[in-house]
Amino acid sequence: MPPFYSNPPDPLNERLRIALERARTTVNNKEVTAWYFHLTRRRYNLRPHRERVGSLIWSLGRLAVSPTDARMVMAKRSVSNLCRDLGIPLPGDGVESPRRASAWLTGCAARMLPVSSRARYREEFEAELIEIGRGWRQFGHGVRVLGRAVPLRWELRRPARERAR
Repeated sequence: MPPFYSNPPDPLNERLRIALERARTTVNNKEVTAWYFHLTRRRYNLRPHRERVGSLIWSLGRLAVSPTDARMVMAKRSVSNLCRDLGIPLPGDGVESPRRASAWLTGCAARMLPVSSRARYREEFEAELIEIGRGWRQFGHGVRVLGRAVPLRWELRRPARERAR
């Protein structure tokens, strides 16, 4: 009897993740980062929405090649259409930016990390704050991130050989 495996990854989800990652690294925009974390955090059943996903992947590819305002509007429209079809809220709906105190806490946590990892984790922490929404939950998350920054720093500073064990 073969060993138990979880469902194999859906190729459509993987293509969307790759397109979002490319656009995120090229554009370096908070909004695109929020889309990346919002749409790749969970596995959605994208098969019934294959045309919408294809349209989004195409517009993200164009955005990654040449980031212009018009292409950003096209990508935003594609993301909102897909989110509407999936029945999930659009990332960042009603949230302009994280609260100042929460952003300061996560910024301090990012500054405690090694320089080579700082930008990546600052971006991730901010996207998590945006996804949580405003209020005390966001502040509590900022405190938790700051509290876990030192162990994360130790883990990131360990040589890769030791981390693989």
